[in-house]
Amino acid sequence: MIGYAYKQIKLHWVRTILAVLGVLIGTCAFVVLSNIGLIFKFKMEEELNTFGKNIHIINILYPSEHASYLSINQIKMLIKPPVKRIIPISTKSYSYETITGEKMNLNILGIPFNKEKPFNLEVSDGRLIIPNDELNVTFSQKLVDDLNDQNEPVQVGFDFLLDHQVLHVVGTHKKQSEGIRTLLFGDVNHQIVMNLESALKFIPDVHIDRLIIELNDDIDYKTTLASIKKTLGDLSPNSDCFIQSFSDFFQATNRITSQFNLFLSLVGSIALIIGGVGIMNIMLVVVMERQTEIGLRMALGATRNQIIKLFLFESILTCLLGGILGIILALPIIIIFSQFSQSPIMFFPQTLLTGFIIPIAIGLFFGLFPAIKASRLDPIKALHDN
Repeated sequence: MIGYAYKQIKLHWVRTILAVLGVLIGTCAFVVLSNIGLIFKFKMEEELNTFGKNIHIINILYPSEHASYLSINQIKMLIKPPVKRIIPISTKSYSYETITGEKMNLNILGIPFNKEKPFNLEVSDGRLIIPNDELNVTFSQKLVDDLNDQNEPVQVGFDFLLDHQVLHVVGTHKKQSEGIRTLLFGDVNHQIVMNLESALKFIPDVHIDRLIIELNDDIDYKTTLASIKKTLGDLSPNSDCFIQSFSDFFQATNRITSQFNLFLSLVGSIALIIGGVGIMNIMLVVVMERQTEIGLRMALGATRNQIIKLFLFESILTCLLGGILGIILALPIIIIFSQFSQSPIMFFPQTLLTGFIIPIAIGLFFGLFPAIKASRLDPIKALHDN
């Protein structure tokens, strides 16, 4: 029966193309949208994992110029179990005016010299900062490019005047993916990075305003963070702290991405259902056209089950053909999306497998009604009418 169904599909190739087209578009939409959703989820999880799931950010606000600013030594006192590590950082944003009069946002980021990894700094030219660097800094490569476009040449070995302070450029670091880092550290691709101690010493109005805290696993992190917050309040009475917990953020992100993936899958499924309705309409037309054949088969002893299988196989093969072509079409679309969104090119087996199985289910479901209708034809009436 499969061979006969294939012959019928090949014989009526124009009708087959029209039937396949709906399933092809539906399968392509389903695979592309589902895969994009999983790429988005993967990127979020990958970025969160670079920090760690048990990472917490304490943001410190100083209400006045006469506040008791936290020192590096005070922060070091907090590193004791269940605290694994604390990375103090300082941030300051500038609205920098270039020679051409253009306004440009840039950020000073002061970090401990040996803590580059959480900030995803990769050298593109020169080197990163080292322990004895004071006014030596590194620039984001994107910031260097933008300054050069404004006739302000910046490169390794040059000096840069900022807030009446001369900074010496010793390196540039590659462009970073924006997202969580932008929320935490400002515009990461318009960033000037220097040693934390140097930033506190030489840059006006710069103070430790953020702590990246990693805690041991399997602890009550809320109680620990509350204790750290109280200690900080004692050390800097006029300051105010608020906490961003990556544990909560990780769970919330998983919920959001799962809902987003579900939405995209539903959109793709709707496209497939529309294609399935088209298959059913065409199969009803096929049944009407082949009443004589159905009548002859039944007159010669064909059972209802055999008639149902005959048309079901044709419906399933048509949908399967559309599904395979849809998957093939989806692959270059995913590649193009990845290139435009600067995402890794990824094909998730579950989306490809689902894109293969669902068209079969669509063919079975929407081909069943026409097949049953064909099996219930009166053979004498079918032969007489034709």
